[in-house]
Amino acid sequence: ERKRNTLNWSKPAGAQSYDYTLKTPAGGTASGGTTTKNTMDFTATSDGVWSFGLTTHIGSQTASSSFTIRIDSTAPNPFTVSVAQTSDKDPFPVLTYPASDATSGIDHYEIVVGTAIPISTTETSYKLVYQNPGEHDFTVRAFDKAGNVTEAKGQFTVVGFAGPTLTDVTRVVGIYEPVTVTGTAYYGATARLMIDGNQVAEFAVKENMTDAQRKSMAAAADDNLVVEWQYTVKVLLAPGRHMVTAIQIKSDGSISNPSNGLYFNVIGTMITIGKYSVSLIILIPVLFLLLLLLILLFAYLWMRTRKRLASRGGTATNASNASLKAKIDAELAHLEKTVAEDLNSTKPPTEVSKKINQDISQSKEKLDKTV
Repeated sequence: ERKRNTLNWSKPAGAQSYDYTLKTPAGGTASGGTTTKNTMDFTATSDGVWSFGLTTHIGSQTASSSFTIRIDSTAPNPFTVSVAQTSDKDPFPVLTYPASDATSGIDHYEIVVGTAIPISTTETSYKLVYQNPGEHDFTVRAFDKAGNVTEAKGQFTVVGFAGPTLTDVTRVVGIYEPVTVTGTAYYGATARLMIDGNQVAEFAVKENMTDAQRKSMAAAADDNLVVEWQYTVKVLLAPGRHMVTAIQIKSDGSISNPSNGLYFNVIGTMITIGKYSVSLIILIPVLFLLLLLLILLFAYLWMRTRKRLASRGGTATNASNASLKAKIDAELAHLEKTVAEDLNSTKPPTEVSKKINQDISQSKEKLDKTV
Protein backbone atom coordinates (compact mmCIF):
# COMPACT_ATOMS: atom_id res chain seq x y z
CA GLU A 1 0.00 0.00 0.00
CA ARG A 2 1.01 3.62 -0.49
CA LYS A 3 1.92 4.43 3.08
CA ARG A 4 4.94 4.41 5.36
CA ASN A 5 6.69 1.07 4.96
CA THR A 6 9.48 -0.58 6.92
CA LEU A 7 12.26 -2.71 5.42
CA ASN A 8 14.09 -5.21 7.63
CA TRP A 9 17.02 -7.47 6.80
CA SER A 10 19.12 -10.00 8.66
CA LYS A 11 22.43 -8.86 10.16
CA PRO A 12 25.42 -11.08 9.26
CA ALA A 13 28.09 -11.80 11.88
CA GLY A 14 30.70 -9.03 11.96
CA ALA A 15 28.61 -6.57 9.92
CA GLN A 16 29.69 -3.00 10.65
CA SER A 17 27.56 -0.83 8.37
CA TYR A 18 25.27 -0.86 5.33
CA ASP A 19 25.07 1.26 2.19
CA TYR A 20 21.52 1.39 0.70
CA THR A 21 19.78 2.83 -2.32
CA LEU A 22 15.97 2.99 -2.88
CA LYS A 23 14.84 3.58 -6.48
CA THR A 24 11.35 4.55 -7.70
CA PRO A 25 9.45 2.67 -10.47
CA ALA A 26 10.67 5.34 -12.90
CA GLY A 27 14.32 4.60 -12.00
CA GLY A 28 14.98 7.68 -9.94
CA THR A 29 16.67 7.54 -6.54
CA ALA A 30 14.21 8.09 -3.72
CA SER A 31 16.75 7.84 -0.93
CA GLY A 32 20.19 6.46 -0.15
CA GLY A 33 22.95 6.56 2.44
CA THR A 34 24.80 4.58 5.09
CA THR A 35 23.41 3.13 8.31
CA THR A 36 24.48 0.80 11.11
CA LYS A 37 20.93 -0.41 11.65
CA ASN A 38 19.37 -3.36 9.83
CA THR A 39 16.06 -1.56 9.24
CA MET A 40 14.83 1.42 7.21
CA ASP A 41 11.53 3.28 6.86
CA PHE A 42 10.28 4.88 3.63
CA THR A 43 7.05 6.28 2.20
CA ALA A 44 5.97 5.14 -1.25
CA THR A 45 4.93 8.09 -3.38
CA SER A 46 3.66 6.10 -6.38
CA ASP A 47 2.45 2.65 -7.33
CA GLY A 48 4.71 0.25 -9.19
CA VAL A 49 7.86 -1.82 -8.73
CA TRP A 50 10.45 -0.23 -6.46
CA SER A 51 14.00 -1.59 -6.02
CA PHE A 52 16.17 -1.62 -2.94
CA GLY A 53 19.94 -2.14 -3.12
CA LEU A 54 21.98 -3.04 -0.03
CA THR A 55 25.79 -3.35 0.48
CA THR A 56 27.04 -4.86 3.75
CA HIS A 57 30.50 -3.96 5.11
CA ILE A 58 32.29 -6.67 7.11
CA GLY A 59 35.82 -5.53 7.85
CA SER A 60 37.51 -4.90 4.49
CA GLN A 61 34.96 -7.06 2.64
CA THR A 62 31.55 -6.16 1.19
CA ALA A 63 28.47 -8.13 0.08
CA SER A 64 25.71 -6.67 -2.12
CA SER A 65 22.02 -7.67 -2.50
CA SER A 66 18.95 -6.24 -4.22
CA PHE A 67 15.24 -6.56 -3.45
CA THR A 68 12.00 -5.85 -5.35
CA ILE A 69 9.15 -3.97 -3.64
CA ARG A 70 5.68 -3.86 -5.27
CA ILE A 71 3.53 -0.92 -4.20
CA ASP A 72 -0.20 -1.10 -5.04
CA SER A 73 -2.68 1.34 -3.55
CA THR A 74 -5.00 1.35 -6.55
CA ALA A 75 -8.17 -0.76 -6.61
CA PRO A 76 -8.82 -3.19 -9.49
CA ASN A 77 -10.26 -1.72 -12.67
CA PRO A 78 -14.05 -1.21 -12.80
CA PHE A 79 -15.89 -4.20 -14.25
CA THR A 80 -19.40 -5.44 -15.01
CA VAL A 81 -21.09 -8.75 -14.24
CA SER A 82 -23.04 -10.68 -16.86
CA VAL A 83 -25.85 -13.10 -15.91
CA ALA A 84 -26.58 -16.18 -18.02
CA GLN A 85 -29.82 -18.21 -17.70
CA THR A 86 -31.23 -20.85 -20.05
CA SER A 87 -34.58 -19.09 -19.58
CA ASP A 88 -36.20 -16.72 -17.14
CA LYS A 89 -37.32 -19.82 -15.20
CA ASP A 90 -33.74 -21.10 -14.79
CA PRO A 91 -33.05 -21.12 -11.02
CA PHE A 92 -29.27 -21.66 -11.47
CA PRO A 93 -27.87 -18.40 -12.96
CA VAL A 94 -24.21 -18.20 -13.98
CA LEU A 95 -22.36 -14.98 -13.10
CA THR A 96 -19.30 -13.89 -15.12
CA TYR A 97 -17.03 -11.04 -13.94
CA PRO A 98 -13.70 -10.53 -15.82
CA ALA A 99 -12.02 -8.05 -13.45
CA SER A 100 -8.39 -6.92 -13.89
CA ASP A 101 -5.70 -5.15 -11.87
CA ALA A 102 -2.66 -3.61 -13.56
CA THR A 103 -0.33 -3.43 -10.56
CA SER A 104 -0.51 -6.56 -8.45
CA GLY A 105 -3.20 -8.64 -10.16
CA ILE A 106 -6.49 -10.10 -8.95
CA ASP A 107 -6.21 -12.33 -5.89
CA HIS A 108 -9.83 -13.54 -5.43
CA TYR A 109 -13.52 -12.66 -5.76
CA GLU A 110 -16.38 -12.49 -3.26
CA ILE A 111 -20.00 -13.05 -4.33
CA VAL A 112 -23.00 -12.09 -2.20
CA VAL A 113 -26.60 -12.80 -3.31
CA GLY A 114 -29.19 -11.00 -1.19
CA THR A 115 -28.37 -11.59 2.47
CA ALA A 116 -26.68 -14.94 1.90
CA ILE A 117 -23.23 -15.82 3.23
CA PRO A 118 -20.48 -14.47 0.94
CA ILE A 119 -18.93 -16.95 -1.51
CA SER A 120 -15.16 -16.72 -2.09
CA THR A 121 -13.65 -17.96 -5.36
CA THR A 122 -10.66 -17.42 -7.64
CA GLU A 123 -12.70 -18.23 -10.78
CA THR A 124 -14.02 -15.48 -13.06
CA SER A 125 -17.32 -17.33 -13.55
CA TYR A 126 -19.57 -18.94 -10.97
CA LYS A 127 -22.80 -20.98 -11.17
CA LEU A 128 -25.10 -20.12 -8.28
CA VAL A 129 -26.95 -22.67 -6.21
CA TYR A 130 -30.74 -22.95 -6.55
CA GLN A 131 -32.46 -19.56 -6.36
CA ASN A 132 -36.09 -19.18 -5.34
CA PRO A 133 -38.52 -17.46 -7.71
CA GLY A 134 -38.37 -13.68 -7.56
CA GLU A 135 -35.91 -10.83 -7.99
CA HIS A 136 -32.42 -11.20 -6.51
CA ASP A 137 -29.78 -8.50 -5.95
CA PHE A 138 -26.13 -9.49 -5.97
CA THR A 139 -22.69 -7.95 -5.39
CA VAL A 140 -19.36 -9.21 -6.77
CA ARG A 141 -16.16 -7.85 -5.16
CA ALA A 142 -12.74 -8.20 -6.80
CA PHE A 143 -9.71 -8.12 -4.44
CA ASP A 144 -6.18 -7.51 -5.72
CA LYS A 145 -3.07 -8.98 -4.06
CA ALA A 146 -2.54 -5.82 -2.04
CA GLY A 147 -6.06 -6.06 -0.57
CA ASN A 148 -7.63 -3.27 -2.62
CA VAL A 149 -11.20 -3.97 -3.71
CA THR A 150 -13.63 -2.95 -6.46
CA GLU A 151 -17.24 -4.12 -6.50
CA ALA A 152 -20.00 -4.43 -9.07
CA LYS A 153 -23.71 -4.87 -8.40
CA GLY A 154 -26.47 -6.45 -10.42
CA GLN A 155 -29.84 -8.16 -10.38
CA PHE A 156 -31.48 -11.21 -11.90
CA THR A 157 -35.00 -12.64 -11.84
CA VAL A 158 -36.21 -16.21 -11.60
CA VAL A 159 -39.77 -16.66 -12.83
CA GLY A 160 -41.33 -19.52 -10.92
CA PHE A 161 -43.93 -21.81 -12.39
CA ALA A 162 -47.54 -21.64 -11.28
CA GLY A 163 -48.15 -22.40 -7.64
CA PRO A 164 -51.00 -24.49 -6.18
CA THR A 165 -54.53 -23.13 -6.17
CA LEU A 166 -56.30 -23.25 -2.80
CA THR A 167 -60.06 -23.75 -3.16
CA ASP A 168 -61.34 -24.30 0.38
CA VAL A 169 -60.35 -24.22 4.06
CA THR A 170 -62.21 -24.82 7.31
CA ARG A 171 -63.45 -21.31 7.97
CA VAL A 172 -63.97 -21.44 11.75
CA VAL A 173 -62.09 -23.74 14.16
CA GLY A 174 -61.51 -23.97 17.87
CA ILE A 175 -58.14 -23.94 19.60
CA TYR A 176 -56.04 -26.92 18.42
CA GLU A 177 -58.87 -28.06 16.16
CA PRO A 178 -57.70 -29.58 12.82
CA VAL A 179 -57.73 -27.30 9.77
CA THR A 180 -58.62 -28.97 6.46
CA VAL A 181 -57.29 -27.39 3.28
CA THR A 182 -58.39 -28.31 -0.27
CA GLY A 183 -56.63 -27.27 -3.47
CA THR A 184 -55.08 -28.28 -6.79
CA ALA A 185 -51.43 -28.92 -7.70
CA TYR A 186 -49.23 -31.03 -9.95
CA TYR A 187 -49.63 -34.79 -9.49
CA GLY A 188 -45.88 -35.42 -9.09
CA ALA A 189 -45.16 -32.41 -6.88
CA THR A 190 -44.68 -32.00 -3.16
CA ALA A 191 -46.95 -29.41 -1.57
CA ARG A 192 -45.84 -27.26 1.33
CA LEU A 193 -48.48 -25.54 3.48
CA MET A 194 -47.83 -22.29 5.35
CA ILE A 195 -50.00 -20.56 7.93
CA ASP A 196 -49.14 -16.88 8.37
CA GLY A 197 -45.92 -17.54 6.43
CA ASN A 198 -44.72 -20.38 8.70
CA GLN A 199 -44.48 -23.89 7.31
CA VAL A 200 -46.86 -26.31 9.03
CA ALA A 201 -46.93 -29.32 6.68
CA GLU A 202 -45.30 -30.90 3.62
CA PHE A 203 -46.83 -33.81 1.70
CA ALA A 204 -46.83 -35.64 -1.63
CA VAL A 205 -49.77 -34.49 -3.74
CA LYS A 206 -50.36 -37.93 -5.30
CA GLU A 207 -50.79 -39.46 -1.82
CA ASN A 208 -53.39 -36.91 -0.66
CA MET A 209 -55.78 -36.65 -3.60
CA THR A 210 -59.50 -36.40 -2.92
CA ASP A 211 -61.63 -39.52 -3.36
CA ALA A 212 -63.36 -38.02 -6.39
CA GLN A 213 -59.98 -37.30 -8.00
CA ARG A 214 -58.72 -40.84 -7.39
CA LYS A 215 -61.78 -42.37 -9.00
CA SER A 216 -61.34 -40.24 -12.10
CA MET A 217 -57.59 -40.95 -12.46
CA ALA A 218 -56.10 -43.24 -15.07
CA ALA A 219 -53.73 -46.03 -14.06
CA ALA A 220 -50.70 -43.89 -14.91
CA ALA A 221 -50.64 -40.11 -14.62
CA ASP A 222 -48.22 -37.49 -15.83
CA ASP A 223 -46.34 -35.65 -13.07
CA ASN A 224 -47.48 -32.32 -14.50
CA LEU A 225 -51.17 -33.25 -14.44
CA VAL A 226 -53.12 -30.88 -12.20
CA VAL A 227 -55.10 -32.85 -9.59
CA GLU A 228 -57.25 -32.03 -6.56
CA TRP A 229 -55.89 -32.77 -3.09
CA GLN A 230 -57.03 -32.37 0.49
CA TYR A 231 -54.90 -32.23 3.62
CA THR A 232 -55.73 -31.83 7.31
CA VAL A 233 -53.20 -30.19 9.60
CA LYS A 234 -53.37 -29.91 13.38
CA VAL A 235 -51.50 -26.96 14.83
CA LEU A 236 -51.88 -24.77 17.92
CA LEU A 237 -52.85 -21.26 16.87
CA ALA A 238 -53.75 -18.14 18.80
CA PRO A 239 -57.34 -16.96 18.58
CA GLY A 240 -57.92 -14.63 15.64
CA ARG A 241 -57.70 -14.50 11.86
CA HIS A 242 -55.07 -16.55 10.02
CA MET A 243 -54.08 -17.05 6.36
CA VAL A 244 -53.03 -20.32 4.72
CA THR A 245 -50.90 -20.41 1.56
CA ALA A 246 -48.95 -23.10 -0.30
CA ILE A 247 -46.17 -23.73 -2.78
CA GLN A 248 -45.34 -26.83 -4.80
CA ILE A 249 -41.93 -28.37 -5.43
CA LYS A 250 -41.17 -30.46 -8.50
CA SER A 251 -39.02 -33.58 -8.44
CA ASP A 252 -36.03 -31.59 -9.79
CA GLY A 253 -36.18 -29.30 -6.75
CA SER A 254 -37.64 -26.28 -8.53
CA ILE A 255 -40.08 -24.27 -6.42
CA SER A 256 -43.28 -22.65 -7.64
CA ASN A 257 -44.65 -19.21 -7.02
CA PRO A 258 -46.83 -18.90 -3.90
CA SER A 259 -50.49 -19.85 -4.14
CA ASN A 260 -53.43 -17.63 -3.42
CA GLY A 261 -54.26 -17.15 0.26
CA LEU A 262 -57.37 -18.29 2.15
CA TYR A 263 -58.39 -16.93 5.53
CA PHE A 264 -59.89 -18.77 8.51
CA ASN A 265 -60.67 -17.87 12.12
CA VAL A 266 -59.67 -19.54 15.38
CA ILE A 267 -62.29 -19.07 18.10
CA GLY A 268 -60.73 -18.72 21.55
CA THR A 269 -63.91 -19.88 23.34
CA MET A 270 -63.78 -23.35 21.75
CA ILE A 271 -61.41 -26.24 22.36
CA THR A 272 -61.36 -29.58 20.58
CA ILE A 273 -61.06 -32.83 22.56
CA GLY A 274 -60.92 -35.84 20.27
CA LYS A 275 -63.85 -35.57 17.90
CA TYR A 276 -65.74 -33.10 20.05
CA SER A 277 -65.60 -29.29 20.28
CA VAL A 278 -66.45 -27.85 23.69
CA SER A 279 -67.08 -24.24 24.67
CA LEU A 280 -64.58 -22.93 27.22
CA ILE A 281 -67.44 -21.00 28.85
CA ILE A 282 -68.93 -24.39 29.80
CA LEU A 283 -65.70 -26.35 30.22
CA ILE A 284 -64.03 -24.07 32.78
CA PRO A 285 -66.91 -24.12 35.35
CA VAL A 286 -67.26 -27.90 34.93
CA LEU A 287 -63.55 -28.39 35.55
CA PHE A 288 -63.72 -26.11 38.59
CA LEU A 289 -66.68 -28.07 39.99
CA LEU A 290 -64.88 -31.38 39.45
CA LEU A 291 -61.83 -30.03 41.22
CA LEU A 292 -63.94 -28.88 44.18
CA LEU A 293 -65.63 -32.30 44.41
CA LEU A 294 -62.25 -34.02 44.40
CA ILE A 295 -61.07 -31.77 47.25
CA LEU A 296 -64.21 -32.51 49.31
CA LEU A 297 -63.91 -36.25 48.63
CA PHE A 298 -60.29 -36.24 49.72
CA ALA A 299 -61.17 -34.34 52.93
CA TYR A 300 -64.00 -36.81 53.71
CA LEU A 301 -61.79 -39.84 53.19
CA TRP A 302 -59.06 -38.29 55.32
CA MET A 303 -61.42 -37.57 58.26
CA ARG A 304 -62.92 -41.04 58.01
CA THR A 305 -59.50 -42.66 58.06
CA ARG A 306 -58.46 -40.63 61.11
CA LYS A 307 -61.59 -41.70 63.02
CA ARG A 308 -60.95 -45.36 62.26
CA LEU A 309 -57.38 -45.10 63.40
CA ALA A 310 -58.43 -43.28 66.59
CA SER A 311 -61.14 -45.88 67.32
CA ARG A 312 -58.75 -48.77 66.90
CA GLY A 313 -56.16 -47.05 69.05
CA GLY A 314 -58.70 -46.34 71.87
CA THR A 315 -59.96 -49.93 71.98
CA ALA A 316 -56.44 -51.25 72.19
CA THR A 317 -55.60 -48.75 74.97
CA ASN A 318 -58.71 -49.67 77.06
CA ALA A 319 -57.96 -53.36 76.77
CA SER A 320 -54.37 -52.76 77.80
CA ASN A 321 -55.45 -50.63 80.81
CA ALA A 322 -58.00 -53.23 81.96
CA SER A 323 -55.39 -55.98 81.83
CA LEU A 324 -52.92 -53.86 83.80
CA LYS A 325 -55.55 -52.99 86.42
CA ALA A 326 -56.42 -56.63 86.90
CA LYS A 327 -52.78 -57.50 87.48
CA ILE A 328 -52.28 -54.65 89.98
CA ASP A 329 -55.51 -55.57 91.84
CA ALA A 330 -54.28 -59.12 92.14
CA GLU A 331 -50.92 -57.97 93.48
CA LEU A 332 -52.54 -55.60 96.00
CA ALA A 333 -54.99 -58.27 97.16
CA HIS A 334 -52.13 -60.72 97.63
CA LEU A 335 -50.14 -58.06 99.55
CA GLU A 336 -53.15 -57.25 101.75
CA LYS A 337 -53.74 -60.92 102.53
CA THR A 338 -50.08 -61.51 103.35
CA VAL A 339 -49.90 -58.52 105.70
CA ALA A 340 -53.11 -59.60 107.47
CA GLU A 341 -51.87 -63.15 107.96
CA ASP A 342 -48.52 -61.95 109.31
CA LEU A 343 -50.15 -59.59 111.77
CA ASN A 344 -52.83 -62.05 112.91
CA SER A 345 -50.29 -64.74 113.51
CA THR A 346 -48.27 -62.62 115.96
CA LYS A 347 -50.37 -60.19 117.87
CA PRO A 348 -53.45 -58.05 117.58
CA PRO A 349 -53.36 -55.32 114.91
CA THR A 350 -51.47 -52.23 115.88
CA GLU A 351 -51.50 -48.71 114.56
CA VAL A 352 -48.81 -49.71 112.04
CA SER A 353 -50.85 -52.54 110.59
CA LYS A 354 -53.89 -50.31 110.38
CA LYS A 355 -51.78 -47.72 108.57
CA ILE A 356 -50.56 -50.33 106.04
CA ASN A 357 -54.09 -51.53 105.32
CA GLN A 358 -55.22 -47.93 104.89
CA ASP A 359 -52.41 -47.20 102.41
CA ILE A 360 -53.30 -50.29 100.38
CA SER A 361 -56.95 -49.22 100.21
CA GLN A 362 -56.01 -45.71 99.12
CA SER A 363 -53.69 -47.05 96.41
CA LYS A 364 -56.50 -49.24 95.01
CA GLU A 365 -58.86 -46.22 94.92
CA LYS A 366 -56.29 -44.08 93.04
CA LEU A 367 -55.63 -46.89 90.63
CA ASP A 368 -59.34 -47.26 89.87
CA LYS A 369 -59.64 -43.54 89.16
CA THR A 370 -56.57 -43.51 86.93
CA VAL A 371 -57.66 -46.47 84.85
